Amino acid sequence: MNLETQKTEARRAAFARRKQAHSAQSGASAGVLSDVLASYRGAPVAGFIPIGTEIDPSPAFAEASAHGPVGLPVIEAAGAPLRFALYVPGMPMVEGAFKALIPAEITWMVPEIVIVPLVAWDAQGGRLGYGGGFYDRTLEGLRARGPVLAIGFAFNAQQAEALPLEPTDQPLDMIVTEDRIVQFPRVILCPAWFLDVSFLCNPHPWRTIGQNVDLRCWRSAGLRAAPNFICSYKTEGPGKSWPKPGGRSGWTAICGTARFNALWEEILS
Repeated sequence: MNLETQKTEARRAAFARRKQAHSAQSGASAGVLSDVLASYRGAPVAGFIPIGTEIDPSPAFAEASAHGPVGLPVIEAAGAPLRFALYVPGMPMVEGAFKALIPAEITWMVPEIVIVPLVAWDAQGGRLGYGGGFYDRTLEGLRARGPVLAIGFAFNAQQAEALPLEPTDQPLDMIVTEDRIVQFPRVILCPAWFLDVSFLCNPHPWRTIGQNVDLRCWRSAGLRAAPNFICSYKTEGPGKSWPKPGGRSGWTAICGTARFNALWEEILS
């Protein structure tokens, strides 16, 4: 069975599970997503208006719009990345491609957080979409220009044990479901001296695997808004488990983890 056939079969099974989860849901399913976005208030967020049996992020999306800019995806052409139109709840809407609602008057915005719809997801952060590649192209472009946090929003039932993916399929940084958060490690290499406080407060790109990340963009929401960095360190010199601020030896291996704040406080102590 070739990769495309495997994807088709995986989508068919996931659509059936999603339909069942959509029918069985009781009340709003966006409470956990609201809690996540509350940690990033003020950061530009792109969401989506659900189509068919997609889980509905609208309550969290509306809440986020009270604190910062939010946008909706707009398909301009097949084979092109998405662009995002500024959205205000209650504004006039029209049907766009695939009957997705978009603002009647377009003002473009660039998100730092993207709430991503999907058909299926797995425990490694893999995402199976609808096959058009729109979010893969979009996330690739956004990640090339700066930091972006890709949050898949889906039902628990949409999780698959393993997905048939290819190199162009962009991974997710986090999955939020109706009742939980799943975060995915991403290994990053950067100079150990990034822990110098003055360094954190000045623009400087991190060289990462496949992308550049600039921490300055997360300062507006506080250090906790950085996409869950810091797992372990490797430094030069005896007795060092991680570099202290101002230290300039060695390189640091960093992977995604929810322990950023605790480790940062320990480093500064």
